[in-house]
This record gives sequence, structure tokens and C-alpha cells, in this order.
Amino acid sequence: MGHYEAEDGAYQQTALRELEEETGISDVRMLDDWRMRTFYTFTLKGRPIEKEVFWFIGETDEYDITLSHEHRNFMWLEWDDAENQLNFEQSKEVLRGARAQLRALGREL
Repeated sequence: MGHYEAEDGAYQQTALRELEEETGISDVRMLDDWRMRTFYTFTLKGRPIEKEVFWFIGETDEYDITLSHEHRNFMWLEWDDAENQLNFEQSKEVLRGARAQLRALGREL
């Protein structure tokens, strides 16, 4: 989510800032004992750009979304439906990893 900025201090703080900027969600409880990191490359103006993404699990009771100009739409989905919406295996692995972590913590899913 978003770009790391030094004033955020930590990648988790960057994720929280970006979440609020992009969705309006500000009340989030982050799980401290889980994160994943992925990498991908895309092309911009004919040049390859490498990206590193940090993923976290956050929980909220806020369901009213105010999307930023960067997004067109959103969906709240059940786990299996969310996985079916994903196109890349790496993204599916992140979702599966988060789900496994929540199950390991005894959360009903």
C-alpha cells in the first residue's frame, strides 16, 4: 500500500496512513505478528520498475468507505470470493497466508 515515507517511521505506519488516505478508514487494529512481502515488476515508459510491497492484517469496525481519486470501486467479500477475484498467484498466496494466520489465532472465518 502506498509509498514508504520517512516520517511514517515504519512500514506498518505507512500502511495505516495509506489506508486512511485511500479509504477513509482510520480506526484499525493491526496484528503485530504477521506480515508478508512481495515483489513485482511493471513497465513505465518502456522501463522496468521493480516494486516491493509489505502486507499486514488489520481489523476494523468501520464499513463506510470514502474512496480516494486513485480508486473507482471496492467490494467487501468472503474469503473464497475474494480469492476468486484475484488474478495473480502471488496475491492469492498473501490472502491465504492472512487467512491461515487468523485461523491459527482461533478466529472464526
